[in-house]
Amino acid sequence: MTLSPVNQRLAPTPLAPLTVINAPQLLWPQMDATGQQMIGFKAGPGWVVIQHGRILDVTKSSPASLLLNHDNVSLITLPQGTVLTPGLIDLQLNGAFGVSFNNASLKQVAQVLWHLPQNGVTRFMPTLISAPVTDLMCSLQLLEEAASLSHDATMLDTPAACSRPAEMIGIHLEGPFLNPRFSGIHPAEAMPAQILEPELKALLWPRVKMMTLAPERDESCKTIEQLVAANVVPMAGHCNPTPETLQRAIHAGLKGVTHLFNAMAPFHHRSPGLIPDVLMNDELFCSVIADGEHIAQNAYKLLAHCKPAQKTFLVSDAMALAGMRIGDTATFGGQHITRVGNRAVNGAGQLAGSVLMLNEIIALGVRNGWFSFAQAVFQASAVPAALMKTADTANRAEFGALAPGMLADMLVWQAPSAPGELFEIMGVWQQGEPSFIAPNCTFANMLRPQVSQADENYATDATTTETAETVGAA
Repeated sequence: MTLSPVNQRLAPTPLAPLTVINAPQLLWPQMDATGQQMIGFKAGPGWVVIQHGRILDVTKSSPASLLLNHDNVSLITLPQGTVLTPGLIDLQLNGAFGVSFNNASLKQVAQVLWHLPQNGVTRFMPTLISAPVTDLMCSLQLLEEAASLSHDATMLDTPAACSRPAEMIGIHLEGPFLNPRFSGIHPAEAMPAQILEPELKALLWPRVKMMTLAPERDESCKTIEQLVAANVVPMAGHCNPTPETLQRAIHAGLKGVTHLFNAMAPFHHRSPGLIPDVLMNDELFCSVIADGEHIAQNAYKLLAHCKPAQKTFLVSDAMALAGMRIGDTATFGGQHITRVGNRAVNGAGQLAGSVLMLNEIIALGVRNGWFSFAQAVFQASAVPAALMKTADTANRAEFGALAPGMLADMLVWQAPSAPGELFEIMGVWQQGEPSFIAPNCTFANMLRPQVSQADENYATDATTTETAETVGAA
């Protein structure tokens, strides 16, 4: 992600309320040598200043002049053992809480929207898997309507888990123009024999912002060019293109690969397939399902060793059984799916999407040594935000990091205090407002802003406040 001039400390509006968060640990963006590209997060103490739902400044020392001179300041001091991070962004979510987006009602979509933030997902893309084009058009129409009504809590049949819904930042069409030989759980019969322009146009609804397709189904690259022209991110997946076909697709505007390692030919030394081409290309993004079921730990470590961290992003690939109990069942891709532990499987035992949400993937992966907490959150927030920026949608750069100018979507995690414990989300802010506090949070009152009068006790060192360090600092 490139930080623009907006990512410099901003001046507060006089009289408008300010929220100042003092965090014992927060995830600071780390920039490359040029200062133009974000390459990771690093934990350290800091202060975050918020106004009008946006981050004004992030400093390493107390913003004492604001605390002393502004008339309407709410101060939040987070306890030791917590970490403040950006909200998570899931670009591949097929469903959750018993709901599949391919066949959901408006109320069911609303139920997912209003429950996702409790899992730290503040922004996401509902994902539709392959189906007949007419069925996809119906699902797209419903998701468009659901997005326009997303903040209407009266649509819910049961109380919302959160006071604000997750924001739908687009729709991901995973299909139907895939390779039937690598269909996975997708119904192969729903994949058209050829890509017809009328069908493609029928699927490009306004909120469609990502499409996964098989490059070998688009040898002329005309489809990829049309997606780029429509500000839709083209991704390769469920495919097996030749190196030549892949290079033509990249030249035409292909941005990355969906769930690397899954639904594609495995690596073989005489027939290497897609995987090494992706690992050796530092410009292609790729998503990965690091749930411990779709890939092995060493597959992720190989990916991390080969590709820059800022080009890999985590997705849940969660389906309707995410958030449900072991033994629960659902229909997905026209098949009967059962939750068996942390796996969703069809009658033949084939994987059928994930049952873990992004926060669970992060927590389990950190505990099991897949990645560091900072790296996992970076790849579940800043990297997907950077990918969406490539679709010529400038506002997509307004979230995904704790940096000036960004929307204040933030999570408070409780760090493990003993071996075997997991990182756990205690609180969520969306655009600067608290929207969820975990029932087991022992410091709930500390997450609610306390309006305070100017008090010299809030200034830790008045001599340092005028030179507060900003996000770009190491």
